[in-house]
Formats: sequence, C-alpha cells, structure tokens
Amino acid sequence: MNAKNSSPFLPKAFGLSDFIYIGVCIIVALIALFFFWADLNQTLTRMSEQPVGTITYKYRAAQRRFEDRVLWDRLKQESPVYAGDYIRTAELSQATVSLYGSGIITLKENTLVQIPKSRKLPIGLTSGSLSVDARSGSVSIKTGDTVIDAVSGSLLQTSAMADGIDVRVLEGNAEIRGKNGQVSASAGDVYSSGRSGDSPDIAVLFPRPAAKLLNHNEIPLSVDFRWNRINFPNNETVTLDVAEDRNFTRIVASIQSLSGGARAELPNGTYYWRAYPSSEASAEEKQAVVGDRLSVVQAQAPRLMRPLSREVFRFSTTRPGVRFQWTACEGAMAYLVEVADNQSMGNMVYQSQVQAAGNETGSIVHSGFESGTYYWRVTPVYSSDFEGTPLASALSSFQIEKAVSLAAPEVIGGQKIAYLEGPEGKIYFSWKQEDEAASYVFLLSQQEDLSQPIIIEKIRNNYFAFDLKASDLSPGQYYWGVYQVDMVEAQSVSSEVLSLLVLEGVPPQRIPVPGIAAAPAVAAVVEAPPPAAVPVETPPRRPPPPPAETNVRERVPPVEPPPARPSAPAAIETPPVRAPVETPVETPVSEPPPAAVTQTIEQPPEPRRLSSPANLRPATGYILTEAIILRDKRINFSWNPVNAAASYVFSIYQGDREVLRRTLQTTSYALTDLSVLDEGSFTWRVQAVPANQNTFLPSDISENRFIVKLSEVQAAEGKQGGLMFGTE
Repeated sequence: MNAKNSSPFLPKAFGLSDFIYIGVCIIVALIALFFFWADLNQTLTRMSEQPVGTITYKYRAAQRRFEDRVLWDRLKQESPVYAGDYIRTAELSQATVSLYGSGIITLKENTLVQIPKSRKLPIGLTSGSLSVDARSGSVSIKTGDTVIDAVSGSLLQTSAMADGIDVRVLEGNAEIRGKNGQVSASAGDVYSSGRSGDSPDIAVLFPRPAAKLLNHNEIPLSVDFRWNRINFPNNETVTLDVAEDRNFTRIVASIQSLSGGARAELPNGTYYWRAYPSSEASAEEKQAVVGDRLSVVQAQAPRLMRPLSREVFRFSTTRPGVRFQWTACEGAMAYLVEVADNQSMGNMVYQSQVQAAGNETGSIVHSGFESGTYYWRVTPVYSSDFEGTPLASALSSFQIEKAVSLAAPEVIGGQKIAYLEGPEGKIYFSWKQEDEAASYVFLLSQQEDLSQPIIIEKIRNNYFAFDLKASDLSPGQYYWGVYQVDMVEAQSVSSEVLSLLVLEGVPPQRIPVPGIAAAPAVAAVVEAPPPAAVPVETPPRRPPPPPAETNVRERVPPVEPPPARPSAPAAIETPPVRAPVETPVETPVSEPPPAAVTQTIEQPPEPRRLSSPANLRPATGYILTEAIILRDKRINFSWNPVNAAASYVFSIYQGDREVLRRTLQTTSYALTDLSVLDEGSFTWRVQAVPANQNTFLPSDISENRFIVKLSEVQAAEGKQGGLMFGTE
C-alpha cells in the first residue's frame, strides 16, 4: 500500500509554501488589473491642473489624450481642455475649442492638433484643417516649419497638406513665417505653398467656417455668399452648390455667378456648401473647390412670463424680490436682463447676464428696486460662431409701491367642515406667499374676531397642517386667520377670517330619497324645528286616508309613493318636535304626503392629495464635478409639473439638517451659492402645494440624493470674479 502511494506518477500534496505562492500571484494580478481598469476608465478632468479651454461644440467622434498618457478619451460637450493635450477628430466629425483669454479653434474632420503648454507657444497642427477665430485675442498655429500668426481681430482657415500648407484669410490680417521668409495676408487673400500661383482659386469672405446664422422670421433666410476670384478668366463663372448632406446628393440650390458672390434662400436647418470654377463641374475631383458647413437657426425673441404686465409689488419695510422669468431661445448661451425707469430704456437701473440652462425657462430674482414704475426686456446672447443680431423681447412694465404697513396675507383656502373621526387626520389651511414675510402666525379661535385664540402657531411656510385627531377640540364653530411677520418683527393685520365647523363622528353617507335626484355632494342632516302650518288653497278634497304614525326622531320618515298626477298641496299640520305622537294629516288622494322637515348642509367632497412631482435632475447618485463648476457655476434642479399645483416647496437636507428651503412657482431652481454645501450626501426634496385645499391636499414629498466630496474640491476663478467651489 505504501509502495503504491509513493509512485512518481502521482501528484505531490500541496504545502504551505505553495498556498503562499499562489496567494501572492493572485494579489499581484488583482493589483495589475486595478491599475489597468483605472487607466482605461480615467476621468476627463485633471484635478491637479487648471484647464486652458473648453469644448464648446462636438459633432460625432472627437477624442483627447493627455500628454503624459497613452489612452484617448472621448470628448463631451463642455469637456475641459488642458495644456499639452492632443485633440483629434475622425472622419465626418468636428470639434470647437474655446481657449481662455485667446481665441476659438475649430477642428475639421481628420484633424490632429496639440494645445500648447504656454500661451506664448503656437498650437501644433499635425494634419487636417483648422479654422481660427482670433477676434478675442491673437492665436498662433504651427504646421511643419511654418508658423501662422492670426492677429487679434482676424479670422482665417489653414490646412496642412502633404505638399505644403494652405491659408485663407476671411477677416483681419495674418503673418506667415517660414523658411523662405515672412508673408503678410489680409482679408480675401490666399496663401498656398503647394500649388502654382496662376491656377484659379476662390477666397471666401462669407460665411465663415461652421457659421450659425440667426433667422428671426418663419420664412427662409437670404444668405449672401461672398468671395474673391483669384486668377479667374473674365468669362469663367463660379458655381455655388448648397445641399442638405455633405455628399451633395440632395442639392437645394445651385447658382452660377460671374461676380464675387451669390445669394441663396435657405429655410431653418443645417446645410453644406461648396464653390468652385464652373469648368470643373464635370470633374470628379474639383481642384479649386472651397466650402464648409452652415446652420440657419430659428431665433425668435424671448417671451416674457413674469412679472406680469403692469403687475404691482407692494412692500412696507423690506423691498420685494422681483422674479424675472422668460422663455428659452434655441442656441442661446446667456440672456441679458435690462430694467430701466423709462420706455426708451435710456437709464438702466439694473442689468444682469444670466447663463442659459438648456431649453428651460430662464429666471433671476432682484430685490433692490425702489418705489416707481419700471420697464424691462430680455435679449439672448449667442456665442461668437453665430451670425446676426439677437432679437430682444417686447417691453413689459411693473410697479413697486411702498405701503404704510404690511399687507394682510391673502387666504387661498381651507376646510369649512371637519369631522373628529374622519378618514383624513389633518386639516390644511393655505394662503399666498408674501415677499416680506419671514414667518406667519396662524390663529384658531371660537371668537369671530380671533380673540382668545385656542391655537397660535408660528410657521415659515404659507400653509398649515393641523392634526385634528391629536387635538382636544370639541365639536362646535371655530374661526381662523393668519398674519405675517417680517424680518424686523413687524406684524401685519390679520387676513380674512374664515369659519370651521367641527362635528362629531364621521362624514355621513348620502341616503337617496325616492322622487329626489341624488346630489353630487354628501349632505349632513341636522334636525330642525318643524315649520308652522302653512295654509294653501286647494280644490275640494276627497275623504282623507287613515292617519299614519310618524316618529319625529327618524331622520328620514317613511313616505308614501306619490300619485301619478299630483296637484297643489293642502294645509299641513306639523306635530311638536320633542314628543313622538300620531298626527293625522289631511291629504287629497292626488297629492303626495308631506316629508319630515330637515335642514341639509352641503358637505364638499373630501380633498384628494396631489400627485407627487417627479424629480428629474440631478438624479440620485449625482456627483458634483470640477468640470460642472467651470461650466455652470451652479446646480440646476428640475421636476415635472403637477396639475392643480399653485407652488412647490423645494428643500435641501444634509442628514436631518435643513440647508435650504424655497417656495417656488416654477418647476426648476438654480443653486448658485455652492458654499452652503459641505462634504457628504445631500437630499433634495420637492412637495407640490395646491391652490385650493378644499379640493386637493399637498402631495407626498419626492426626493433625490447627490454627493459632495470636498477632498476633490478645486477653486476656479469665475468670469465675474471671486471663487466658485465644487467637487466631483
């Protein structure tokens, strides 16, 4: 048996050293896999450096590689760009980079550039075509041994080819330095080191590369194409083709011109255009062709939403905060809000540029207006690659009036009847939000003048939820009202006083009575003293039927079915209320018997709860990044509107601590003061509040969570000065 176990062909048993060796190998493999995964999924931001630019436009595939890495990242809209980055575009792709304090470069398809490490160094163009907009600062491009200096205020396009370079100046001037010396080029000039100087060429003056043209009307826009004819024979025409696709299979306009331009009528949309000598129209590859892409953008003026025309804002001690709100414009980068004290807008009392938030309505609040009449308008602001003058909105006006005292809150709604054992445990009371209110004081009393109040509650919201079941209220008639308190503890007069009837039990069920149509609301039946006998003239009567027993304590006494053709009722004798007696009632055969006398109080239907708002963004798990800070300098919160909602209560919590609370009439809120956010997890909540709380109750609270990591915070200088803080 021992000889069999010692056979050299059997595997040797594992020892401790073997397990240690295998464990070390597994740990090394996991570490290597971790670093590979981290490098493969590296972030688009470098927390240790400040960006030198931003990707403002990207079409299809555009990538970026950090100088000290080997992997290429996929660029996104608003991705930051750092010194030394390599950026490339694929076929049929395009990317626009806005360099801070310099200009704008647009990479055409199949283009590779390197961002310089210093502003004093030129941008490296390895291959492809590049458009340079240096109207906000000078830009230098280096391709091979040639350096092109775009002077401040110039606009040009350069291409790196196998046999040399091609430079076309659309605006301003450019200096071209190479081995053979220095050449100056101005608007309309073409410099080419790879072609003979006597071949026909076209120098385009308008439109500029990747232009976006603003169209203020619904009709097609007249687009003027302008160029310089270089080395053209006198009888040679220029052919202009405009198509809906880049392969020019769907041509919408084809024009031949002997002059330096042509005009095409183009509806809103994206187009591709090219211009070339007409003699090359039949050639498969046109040697002197020039062209680019352009867009005609619908640019209607913003529509003013709030404040309403001629709306009046009144205040006593604190100037009211006026919320300006307007509709969004396609492609707008920002909006200029202007307020003046005259219709000619000659004396501006307030100006502010508000960053656009996509297609959401724009808004801003200002509280520095004194008493008087003001006029305001909003003008969209577009980036420099848009052509045309933005169209301002129509003028609107509002008034600021100073009152002697605080205004009484305007009551919106509240229940009129409540039952101590009703299905809904709470009663809701609401009123309109007051601009000067720091808090509200709710009063409930059995006196109509609200003296000797039973309940005094100081609250911050413009509604109050009273727990009836937890209270010790007894049945009876009550009255309620509310007044506001401002920042300096000044008090307003009380609002309109409304009544509340508290009854025992549960809401009564409706009991149908034969011959009476059912009422839509539930009726509360209250016994009332019987009316006196009412003599009524009637025709001769037949002998009365035998007397019937009637119990006055019954809420619905038995009644006999009415005859087919009733006539006028006769005189009715009613017994005393508190003694059940048998009362003979003389009634003609053709008349219905009288019913018990009751008093009904119409009870409104139980209010329904509003549906919860659906929180859209930021979604749960959202992490604030440095790129978002550099781009937006805010966090935009938004949610779906709720039918029948008059306002929304928006709040931010960190754990149980309330960081922020606002009552809004809009479905979005922009948090610009990011300094209120500490490290950790936050919850943002929205609750819809109805206008009429007799019909609806406030909704349940919807909430999402987002994360702030202060360890990754970077300080970035904003355009308006100061420091903005955020984290990824």
